[in-house]
Amino acid sequence: MYIGDSPLEDIEGAKTVGMKTVFVLSQFNALEDLDGLKQQPDIIAEHLQEVVENFNRIITAKTEQQFL
Repeated sequence: MYIGDSPLEDIEGAKTVGMKTVFVLSQFNALEDLDGLKQQPDIIAEHLQEVVENFNRIITAKTEQQFL
């Protein structure tokens, strides 16, 4: 699993090598920045704390996109 806030470098890069991805919104990137990506993240979280609190759910989630 790869967690990141950069749509191109983190999400597309990790998806290209077959990893499950979590996109975390940040001051640098928002949901709109996902538009036009070839590969979308598996999970979208507003805060990194959500990833920590839902870690077990994330690693067992199906590959369809989910919001935490």
